[in-house]
Amino acid sequence: MPGSNTYTGNTLVSNATLLVSNPAGSATGAGDVTVQNNGVLTGAGALDGSVTVAAGGRLAPGNPLGALSIGGNLTLAAGSQTRMQVQHAPLTNDVVTIAGTVTAGGSLVVTNSGGALASGDRFPLFNAASYSGSFSNISLPTLNADCFWSTSRLMVDGTLGVVSSNSPAINRVSLSGDSLVLQGTNGTPNWAYAVLSSTNLILPLAQWTVTGTNSFDASGNFNWTNAASADGSRQFYLIRVQ
Repeated sequence: MPGSNTYTGNTLVSNATLLVSNPAGSATGAGDVTVQNNGVLTGAGALDGSVTVAAGGRLAPGNPLGALSIGGNLTLAAGSQTRMQVQHAPLTNDVVTIAGTVTAGGSLVVTNSGGALASGDRFPLFNAASYSGSFSNISLPTLNADCFWSTSRLMVDGTLGVVSSNSPAINRVSLSGDSLVLQGTNGTPNWAYAVLSSTNLILPLAQWTVTGTNSFDASGNFNWTNAASADGSRQFYLIRVQ
């Protein structure tokens, strides 16, 4: 579907491929798009309405790499498949921009189109106003032994990340007035972390309190400040990669 189209009504894609390749700044159609069994929605362009990918349907933005914009909501139903590509050199990826809510479901298949992926690589696959649901299955490219995939932010801000398997370490604890300062290193550059605290060291981590969140700097370092315990009670802290 090259160029700008202004037809009205909804679009049903079944046993066919709809390739959206309209120019930037223009949109295709005024209605909603439903992708049914053996249908594929692909390309890099813009759609005015909402998109539903039903069971047996496939969403494959880009073709091969690019951005697909949706003017409404995106619903990925159970049994659907979303296929996206990432790349290390240069660092880029397919992305779906959604003006409304993305509701995840079905399977997500991510492939690497070029370059060895490394710790600190971030891939914003979805850029939506809000996020809900979850994928029932996620297939990701193989990484080197010193890295692992983090999907914890996929339904928070749409980001998939390559994270170092080395644990971040607190290497300095100090007081600054009434504040406790924790400093450390060995984190994944620019990736999110949480500071957990507890007065009981043997409590399961699920029962520790999230005291704060932030991101490692470009070198994997962190510097976190919080009010010191007012009653002098013992506090234990750890850094958890998000």
